Amino acid sequence: MKKNSKNRKYLIVGSGAREHAMAWALSLNPYTQKVFISPGNFGMTFEPKCEIVKFSNFEQMINFAKENQIDTILVGPEQPLVEGFVDLCKMQKIDVFGPPAKSAMLEGSKIFAKNLMKKYGIETARFETFDNFKKAADFLSSAGKYPIVVKADGLAEGKGVFIVQSYEEAMNILDLLFNKSKFGKSGEKIVIEECLQGYEASIIVLSDGKSFKPLISAKDHKKAFDNEQGPNTGGMGAISPNPLLTEDDMQKLEKRIILPTFNALKKEGLLYSGALYFGVMITKDGPFLLEYNVRFGDPETSSILFSLDTDFSTCIDACMNGYLEKLDLSWKEGFSVTLVAASKGYPDKYEVGYEIAGYKDFIGEKSKNNLSKIFFAGVDYKDNKLVTNRGRVLNIVSRGKTLEEARKNVYQDIEKIKFDNLYYRKDI
Repeated sequence: MKKNSKNRKYLIVGSGAREHAMAWALSLNPYTQKVFISPGNFGMTFEPKCEIVKFSNFEQMINFAKENQIDTILVGPEQPLVEGFVDLCKMQKIDVFGPPAKSAMLEGSKIFAKNLMKKYGIETARFETFDNFKKAADFLSSAGKYPIVVKADGLAEGKGVFIVQSYEEAMNILDLLFNKSKFGKSGEKIVIEECLQGYEASIIVLSDGKSFKPLISAKDHKKAFDNEQGPNTGGMGAISPNPLLTEDDMQKLEKRIILPTFNALKKEGLLYSGALYFGVMITKDGPFLLEYNVRFGDPETSSILFSLDTDFSTCIDACMNGYLEKLDLSWKEGFSVTLVAASKGYPDKYEVGYEIAGYKDFIGEKSKNNLSKIFFAGVDYKDNKLVTNRGRVLNIVSRGKTLEEARKNVYQDIEKIKFDNLYYRKDI
């Protein structure tokens, strides 16, 4: 796509609130003609310029992109990246925002990522890796200090990390991963690492392959229940910017983690154009890297894009055409807070098919008159009704000049959203 070209057309791969937020942000540019989303969800169709398209394989998607002269494809979730969708697009000379399969292993394998960190001196928790129950169990029997962290090596939709408080609990997790195959192949190898103390931060960095530019920081809330209790989820809420992250923290982060990572990628011959997510822990000894994600985070993207003052399509264009270094990013004043409205029981067993009400003031043109905006995730349209169909149903995001004001706004507005078995955290 040429810089400032008119009548831009995009195709976004994915179906969640992250992809809805990306589609909305792209559609704000007057030169954006159409944003296609595949497979998308019905809630996205409330946005002007947005259209849902469905394909059964990558080949159909690529043919659609060529036939419809799509300027850029943006990949939302990690699975297509790890499976090599970007590589297929590049073979067909289609512009795609996201890393190729080799680089996507930064998220596709925690062992790959941790070994890269170790090789290049990127600050991270001490760790060991295992590929069978007995060796892992033997290690845990002499580990001594708890809590300790157990991670499935492969992709697990954000649910493959366990902070265990005792040897007995750790053994139960090993049994779950190795013997009961909770995550299939993703759990056939594991990482066991020390549990760092501090506060977490999410930093998403844009890269055009030559330079990088961090976006505004965020704080994710992964636990299902208030006070950071319960199992890990894909994320139950987000704040941006992270109120705990100082300028000094950010400078140390860039020096100790972000810059060494991009230098490591270059030395390893791993091309990277797209968004790289750094999940970090800020400790009394400075920042430590917990994990990479090779795409925008969810729900952080809702808060980040709601705060972005620079045109999002220009950010993508800068990454695709190598002028990111010259791009100045600007941000709206204050804070954005995102709440995830989920089906009660998520991330375990939950029921779906319930009618959703109270959302119409927060979508499409009507949302321009509101402080809050909805980005849909697990929804469907049946019998002329919008209904729930997954664990995470929607994100609602609101802004405020202060964090307290943003929280007040979003909690007031989520009360207007109604569906049976609605659950959300009260402490984001």
